[in-house]
Amino acid sequence: MSSDYLKRWDTGHRSPIHDRIRRLYRALRASQHWSRSEWEAYLLKRLKRLVSHAWSHVPLYRSHWGEMPEIQSLEDFARLPILERSVVSNNPDLLRATTLPPGVQVGAPTTTSGSTGQVVRVHADTESVAAGAAAEILAMEWEEVDPTLPTAYVRTYSSGPPETVAALSKGVRIPRWASGPLREMFPWGDAFLIDASTSPDWIAQFLDAAKPQRLIGYPTVLLMTTDHWKPGYALRSVRCYGENLHQADKERLEERLGTRVWNAWSANETGPIANECPDTPGRLHLHAYLHYVEVVREDGEPCEPGESGSILITPLYSVATPLVRYRLGDQATLGECECERTLPALASMDGRTFSMFRLRDGRRMLASRVIDRLGKIPGLVRFQILQWEYGRLEMLLVTAEADYQAVSVQAERLLREFFADEGEISVECRRVEELPLAPSGKFEKVRWMGHRDPK
Repeated sequence: MSSDYLKRWDTGHRSPIHDRIRRLYRALRASQHWSRSEWEAYLLKRLKRLVSHAWSHVPLYRSHWGEMPEIQSLEDFARLPILERSVVSNNPDLLRATTLPPGVQVGAPTTTSGSTGQVVRVHADTESVAAGAAAEILAMEWEEVDPTLPTAYVRTYSSGPPETVAALSKGVRIPRWASGPLREMFPWGDAFLIDASTSPDWIAQFLDAAKPQRLIGYPTVLLMTTDHWKPGYALRSVRCYGENLHQADKERLEERLGTRVWNAWSANETGPIANECPDTPGRLHLHAYLHYVEVVREDGEPCEPGESGSILITPLYSVATPLVRYRLGDQATLGECECERTLPALASMDGRTFSMFRLRDGRRMLASRVIDRLGKIPGLVRFQILQWEYGRLEMLLVTAEADYQAVSVQAERLLREFFADEGEISVECRRVEELPLAPSGKFEKVRWMGHRDPK
């Protein structure tokens, strides 16, 4: 195991939540090499405790489960009903615990961006905040982050006073800053914050003046920014989150920025879920000490390694708004990792469920394979596939006018090959100057545009 990262950088600031973060970080480090029996015993203990709390203090679960669950094994837990996103979205108050464990305090509500069409609101608490902070420290350890380096954050900053939002759209510098309780625990360098909805050329100018050594942001907006910004030096660290980081985009960013690009997976409802393995690029390790993650088929049965399925997540340290077997809306494929860690691994993140192709028989098909192939077409800067009906697709292509003919022929061929087993499809290509980001600052490479959705 590598040297203790926190021991090296810890400022020694003391408070109940900071001490809790330290304990959880030590537990996270130790659990990386647990045996299977140790994992099963720990998870069963935490899940039984969470289910008991949810049944006793969260009104929704009494109607959702019908009777007090008897959880004697992980298989028993897997028989609990799935908590659908619509249920969470429609019943935020019924999901809030009426009583919290001793010493736990509730925090402000957190809401999702609503990109799925359903806004989810949950309440953080001191346990879930501490768990998220501990996961961030472990991720920084894996990435060998020097916290004293200047760091730029390119993400959405849509909440707060109007003057603050306006300032962030231009970009701000905050000396020696980090968000949340980690602010007091590390000797931070300066932070440079800019909203992802700002034009890429302005973000490029801001980063050029800031000269950050570390960069954190959404993949698409970083790619758009690097169309205008060439750092002239190799950044020390780059981390992408907020969108699915496709392999072609990862390779392009690494080439442009001169350093490894780290992938991270998190959600507003749950905090950090997984980070890229330091020893095996492309593999994501789940923070299994903090979240119990299941990957299931459409019928709810567990997927085998190598099989893509829907993510169900149960945060083990979230008690103000417990989410038990919550369908997050993401697709992933379980896999193995070549490193020595025993943490569960994901072979790939396969995108949002609503960004999959719809088929006539009601099934959905992953878009990630064709997205990666399209991303490697020479001359294709960016693209978006709009599915208007089950057999009618439109591809919007950002490319130079001189390259359009060759690019469109290759793109159409790849898409038709991808749908070869699904019968005849209509494909229309159209050249566009640019593709706008969503209001959240993120970008969907595949969008269902039909009025009727089988799921």
